[in-house]
Amino acid sequence: MDRILIVEDSSVIATLLARWLEEAGYATTVAPTGGEALAAVERDPPSLILLDLILPDRNGIEVCQRLKQNEDTTRIPVVVLTAAGSSSNRIRCLEVGAEDFLTKPVVHEELLARVRSLLRAKQLSDRLLLSFMELDKLGTFAETLKSQSIADWSAMEVANTMAHHLLGASPEAGQHPRIAWAGQVMRQRVFGSVWYWEAGSWVQETMTVPTERLAEWLQPFHKGEGQYVCKGDVPAPLAEALHFPSSLPATNLVALWRGSNVVITAAYPWEVGAYELPLLRAVLRHWAVFERLRFEARQAEQAFFATMEALALAAEFHDSETARHVHRVALYSETLARALGHPPSFVKWLARSAPMHDVGKIATPLELLRKTTSLSAEEMETLRQHTVHGSLLLGEMKPLELARNIARHHHENFDGTGYPDGLVGSEIPIEARIVKLADVYDALRSERPYKRAYSHAEALAVIRSGDARVVPRHLDPQVFQAFLDLHQEMARIWAASQGNRGEGTAGPAETQEPQLPTPARED
Repeated sequence: MDRILIVEDSSVIATLLARWLEEAGYATTVAPTGGEALAAVERDPPSLILLDLILPDRNGIEVCQRLKQNEDTTRIPVVVLTAAGSSSNRIRCLEVGAEDFLTKPVVHEELLARVRSLLRAKQLSDRLLLSFMELDKLGTFAETLKSQSIADWSAMEVANTMAHHLLGASPEAGQHPRIAWAGQVMRQRVFGSVWYWEAGSWVQETMTVPTERLAEWLQPFHKGEGQYVCKGDVPAPLAEALHFPSSLPATNLVALWRGSNVVITAAYPWEVGAYELPLLRAVLRHWAVFERLRFEARQAEQAFFATMEALALAAEFHDSETARHVHRVALYSETLARALGHPPSFVKWLARSAPMHDVGKIATPLELLRKTTSLSAEEMETLRQHTVHGSLLLGEMKPLELARNIARHHHENFDGTGYPDGLVGSEIPIEARIVKLADVYDALRSERPYKRAYSHAEALAVIRSGDARVVPRHLDPQVFQAFLDLHQEMARIWAASQGNRGEGTAGPAETQEPQLPTPARED
């Protein structure tokens, strides 16, 4: 309900004006002085002000000037009450920003006509300003994508973000519709979602609607070019099909249907019209752009990952079993990173980067990799150079930072005795600490030219207790504990790669007492 502030020192006139306005459906407040009027406006801005020029404490022109100079109150319409013949005061009031005049004694019909006209103009102006502000917010939202990887977003995350923009960030966002709906036409149905705030909680539901029925229900409100405006009650079948909540008024609906995309907003706190359509069009355009960017980012990312995988496999091209090794190391690493609580983006990139741990072996002589006897000190030093070669091969591109760290540092030891840089503890990138343990486990499980494959129980016993090559203190304690907690999952990953899920699923493998073979050669 619109509220009108009456600034009038005559209680008789103020009471009469208030009665006329309240009978017409407006709320009123009375302030007998200019000071009280300014304080009342600051506490709770009214929709319109009736301002007498002659006040006990100050001139009404001064009050009007104060209101119009304040950005927070300048858009409140001011109707000045003047005596007949005071043309100089009228001119001065126009100069300071008053919207209209009423000559005393005020005529009832003229008062209501002027008030209705000014409030209608203010509502349209408010909606226009709101549209401009929302468009600006939409641009600000687009700018936030610069600091994020849009490839990590799902289609529903994009839709949820746009719905939040339409409905406001909280249930108290009064200058917004209260229901948003969006859908996409696929074959003969529209697959859609509805969003709204209910009891302080964000609600999102999905549904499908027959395409023909949705078009039929919207047709009475068609305004051309895929635009629909319903200023009254939304038909019950349409509200029900779109899952509009019964707790919110199914009124004031605006819709846009562009190609296969449909966007609908409803339950506006005002009567909708042409002002709502430009904002909805802008939202639909932004939505389409974000979806296109997301799709293209996903495509580019997948191509990037495919190139990384090809490079990793090239390093192991001489041995198909070792090629499966890099895939398992990725799965072990992904499982450990997720269990350690790392964010999804890190987990995803770690899983894609882990296979690159031995990419530097491209530069290692093949006869050295296939040698079945112990390596000389010189040969061992040559083999160790694969860490340096790998990091150099991966260059300086930011997306390859994890892969570069893994390639260079997956043979670093937590106690500082590793290579190539002798890093200690947290100096070693966490991605390299995770891949190190994953690599150790899979190397123990794998058959190599110089060793037979260990069982899961044997490998677990070596990792727990150590041997001539594997030393528990070389491992990050937190990663080590996560591995022990998840060791049966590691066994399942191994078994799945062999086409056999039997091993590692029957019970706690560490309770067995294996006969350990000769320690594995480090590579």
